Order: sequence, then structure tokens, then C-alpha cells
Amino acid sequence: ILAVILNEYMIKLNQLDKLVVAFDNFFKTNFDGITGSGRPNPSNESVNCNLDNLEKRQSGSLMRVNHSGEVAAQALYQGQSLIENNSETVNYLQNAAVEEADHLIWTRNRLKTLGSNPSVLNPIWYGGAFFLGIISRSFGTKVSVGFLAETERQVEAHLRNHLQIFPKNDLESIKILETMLNDEVEHAKWAESSNNFSELPYPIKISMKIGSMIMI
Repeated sequence: ILAVILNEYMIKLNQLDKLVVAFDNFFKTNFDGITGSGRPNPSNESVNCNLDNLEKRQSGSLMRVNHSGEVAAQALYQGQSLIENNSETVNYLQNAAVEEADHLIWTRNRLKTLGSNPSVLNPIWYGGAFFLGIISRSFGTKVSVGFLAETERQVEAHLRNHLQIFPKNDLESIKILETMLNDEVEHAKWAESSNNFSELPYPIKISMKIGSMIMI
């Protein structure tokens, strides 16, 4: 009986730890302080790009969208991790969150360089994505991984579009987007090749697409 009680207590502690990590991630993501893998920024921020004021505003507006997307990515992973019990999926979510933290740092630094600010709605995007992560995992690991794969594929499509519409002179922002794109493709490939992967129904994919359009 004592062993059972101790086991239950440890499970609760583990869940409490996860919740504390989620709160910590929320504050660091939205109010600075998050750390990534330590990869160097693809963008050389010491380079003074020849951008006029209009191009800076255009790049700043577009990069703000990508930064908010990375805020949501952190929340999604935290929400899924909170109730995930499959060790392979948990390890992936943790590693992917670190890579996405790199993206968050790079896009935030680029915003500063361009003279722009993050979206004031980021805490809202975080909260929404966090609960989406919880909801997707509540239907099981297979649905959660399928949701993750579809999210990454939609982010991939979004980044490919942004690479076409960013000011061509903003080479430093383009370097960041290209690196982010490569990471998102790899994340999607992992999810789709996982034994826990399950394709989402088409109506859900469309709903996700509409939701991302609203956010953008």
C-alpha cells in the first residue's frame, strides 16, 4: 500500500513539474529569457542591409508574423508534453521545442534590427496554442502526432510563401527563414515516419488552415 501511495505521489510531482515548466516557458517565451540550442544565428546582424524605410516596415510586419508563429509553436509543444506519456514522443517534443526556441530568438533579434516590435497579442496566441496541444493529445498520441505533422506542413507552406514575398534586399531575414524552413521540414518528416503517426481527416486540416489564416 505504501508503495502504491508513493508511486501516485511521484506521478503527481512529475505532472506538477511539467506544469511549472509550462508556466516558466510561457513567461520566457513572451517576456524574453528563453534559451535554445545555442546554434549561431543564420543572419549576420552586424551587417547593415541596404533597406529603405518601406522595406524595413514590410520585413518587420512579415517577421512579426513568423515570431508569433514561434511563440505558438512553443505553446503547442508544451501543451502536448503536459499530458503525453509516450517516451519517444516526449523526447521528440522536447528536442523540437529547443530548435523552435532558436527560431524564436532569431526572429525576435531580427525584429529589433528592423526597428519593429513583437505582437502584443502573443500571450493570446500562446494560450490558444497551448490548449490546442492539450486537446490534440487528449485524443491519443496518434492524433497528437498527426496534428503535429500537419502543423509543420502548414508552417512549411507558409515559410515558402514568405520567402517569395519578403523584400529581396533583406538577405539576412531570408537566411533565417531558409534555416527555419529546413527545420520544419525535418520535424514534419519525423512525425510522418513515426509509428504513432495517424493522418488527420481533411475537415480538420482545413479548420487548422483557417485558424492559421486568422492568426496571420
